[in-house]
Amino acid sequence: FSWSDERGLSSLHFLFLKEEECAFLESRGFSKRTHYQFHWKNNHYQSFEDYLEDLQHKRKNQILRERRRVAALGLKIHLLQGDQIQKEHLEAMWHLSARVFIQKSGDFPYLTESFFQNIYQNFRHRTVMVMVHDGESWVAGSINFTKGKNLYGRYWGVAGDYPFLHFECCFYRLIEYAIENKIELFEAGAQGEQKFFRGFGTCSTYSMHWIRDPVLRQAIDAFLKEESKQVQRLISDYNAISPLKR
Repeated sequence: FSWSDERGLSSLHFLFLKEEECAFLESRGFSKRTHYQFHWKNNHYQSFEDYLEDLQHKRKNQILRERRRVAALGLKIHLLQGDQIQKEHLEAMWHLSARVFIQKSGDFPYLTESFFQNIYQNFRHRTVMVMVHDGESWVAGSINFTKGKNLYGRYWGVAGDYPFLHFECCFYRLIEYAIENKIELFEAGAQGEQKFFRGFGTCSTYSMHWIRDPVLRQAIDAFLKEESKQVQRLISDYNAISPLKR
């Protein structure tokens, strides 16, 4: 804690940790917070059809209907990675994602244009994009990142109203990519109960927090312990009605 003492920090926080990392920090006075996300796991699928067969009939048919609706839009959908990604794709992604951010929050997006430029220069080798073209311009897309056997979906942008295109760009094309490339885990971002109904399991996520003020720390500890019990019950309830057969 000397580093935080030197800077006069009131707290320290670590997000998205493994359980063994939590144990290390907990032994040093940090408080553990348990939350949840929806993650897709590759159950040794050989094809997208294998994944669909792992779902209950109702959900399988729902996905097939949604993909047919997207196909009927007549758009060209491209999955790009590495050197296939050009400056124009990231420039389009910047404008599309900024549009969605402004619509949702009414504020200026925290991801700057230079962020996307930096991805082009330094991070394309770990970037996977799904980009949609209507014959004249790029109208939608998602940007995702890989590390080892994991795929992380993070940002989405769209220029209009295209039914079910979000699911195609942010879920289905990337699940196909994950299966083809032996990706074991696909994290498609925070929140989104719609993921659960498309075969994403409900999983615990952890963060660790140190609060300098002892009175405040004690109050937060008590809250986190109660919250953890509620989150674990919620995870169990979700997975008890999972659309996955197994």
